[in-house]
Amino acid sequence: MFPRRCHSLRQKGRNLVVNGGPGLGSTLAQLGLVDEYHFLVQPIVAGRGPQLLGGVRDRLNLKLTETKSFGSGVVVLRYTPVR
Repeated sequence: MFPRRCHSLRQKGRNLVVNGGPGLGSTLAQLGLVDEYHFLVQPIVAGRGPQLLGGVRDRLNLKLTETKSFGSGVVVLRYTPVR
């Protein structure tokens, strides 16, 4: 239901910002509904836990479009899908 609604809004030219866990991100990525990815990299290694976009079955080719680093060590990476 949610992916269908996102697709409908996208066809109408509407922009959406979606924050969610790995499952939601994987679903939207797999359906080709993501136009831009923003990853915030924290200077911490957890060692275990859910994979980011771990549910994506097909390879996602991404192009790095922007980077920004902060004094705290956090880095923001912005990517767009290569279609």
